[in-house]
Amino acid sequence: MADNPYSAPNTVSERATVETTDPAIAGKIKNACLGGVIFAGIMLWAGIVALVHRHNVLGLDAWALLDSAIILGLTYGVYRKSRVCALLLCASFIAFKIVMLKATGDVGAIIPALLFLYLLAQGVDGTFQYHERKVPPNPALRWSVQQRPLAPLSSPR
Repeated sequence: MADNPYSAPNTVSERATVETTDPAIAGKIKNACLGGVIFAGIMLWAGIVALVHRHNVLGLDAWALLDSAIILGLTYGVYRKSRVCALLLCASFIAFKIVMLKATGDVGAIIPALLFLYLLAQGVDGTFQYHERKVPPNPALRWSVQQRPLAPLSSPR
């Protein structure tokens, strides 16, 4: 088989070269996903109630349905260990809480908000720790571009 030039290369996929994360990092990411799903569920509930009854719930209208879809997308990104999605999910929660505080003026929900913020911040920390400890793929298994020295710049004459 090794003599056949048309045989498939014997390579390992890039995902197989990533070490399994330790349980602490996986737990942080899992908790952030749980917080994101609950956050999206609250937004979905408020959007459906606002759509059906035609009045605002928790200061939200039917546009909360779109917000919940975006939050679910970001939560899926955190599940896939995306640092950008973790940061955007945390920032969107902070923005949501600021808007809610201005709309309702109710400070009583600050304890649950701090709990959600803690979970989402743990997700940010977990995704960054995951990418710090990720083993880079074997460079021998990747296609490489040959390094060529740059030709000296010469003016056309």
